[in-house]
Amino acid sequence: MAIVSTLKRKAEEDLNSEEPKSKKIRASFGPTPEIPVGILWDSVNYSCSYDSLFTILCEIWIYNPKSWTKTFYSFGNQGKILSEGYKKVIRGLETLENVRNDVHESLKQENSDLFPYGQTGTDIRDLISYIFTSHHNISLGYRRLTCNICDFFQDLDNPPERVMSILDGTYKSINEWLQQWLMEPSICDCGSPMATSRIYDQPPSLLVFSLNTSRVSISKTIRIKGSNGKFTVLPLRGIIYSGGFHFTSRIITPGKEVWYHDGMVTRRNCIKKGHLTDFTGDSLKICIEKNSSGELVERQAVVAIYSKK
Repeated sequence: MAIVSTLKRKAEEDLNSEEPKSKKIRASFGPTPEIPVGILWDSVNYSCSYDSLFTILCEIWIYNPKSWTKTFYSFGNQGKILSEGYKKVIRGLETLENVRNDVHESLKQENSDLFPYGQTGTDIRDLISYIFTSHHNISLGYRRLTCNICDFFQDLDNPPERVMSILDGTYKSINEWLQQWLMEPSICDCGSPMATSRIYDQPPSLLVFSLNTSRVSISKTIRIKGSNGKFTVLPLRGIIYSGGFHFTSRIITPGKEVWYHDGMVTRRNCIKKGHLTDFTGDSLKICIEKNSSGELVERQAVVAIYSKK
């Protein structure tokens, strides 16, 4: 009890602190502050997409609850439910499973076709798109077509967002694809090279990639150029895998430890798999782990999440 009380007191201090510490200390949900906490799979309402995403987001949020609560609020109603729910879990007033269920219920009320109950399940791509994209009417930046030779420019629709879909497998890595996406080359009517620039007004705190090709490797960091011309580096914080009608995840801590979670098999536990330096960009694309029957199953990466520390 003394350990739990100490952790709860640490969490309260972190929630009320105005300035983040120079070295982040995890405010744990349990008596082991160095180990991420997973979410138990719901066998009635297949929940693996929610379990995978919300376990990663929980591990991101918990290192700086005050700052991330503000960010989660910008995601709309579901982000607010998540952050307020995480606060209750830290204080011992709620479980992560109930928080997940509250978000699922909110999503179902808004779109029962995409987020049903029962064994139909929810596609992870629908989940990340709905939670993170701009249907909340928050502009993150602008998209501009520019030619420096004839001084032509035009602002375009579809500004940059938090979720990007990678369809083209000609690029070696997520970061290589991102750099091309941020400054996409083309040819002006005057015959000169021009580019479509996607510029974030503020350095994004979190970016999510939907991977629709297995050929692009998982970058360990990504770089984003802001409107001030400076680059922001975001480290990899989570990967979601798909295979066998099931989603699982790897969680990467600020210290670059890699943990594995499967709400059906590992339940609330996360299993340490090593350090990020033990993995290559290609090996991160594949996750081979035992399923509930004890058989090894190979799953492909379908989502990669990057965030500030």
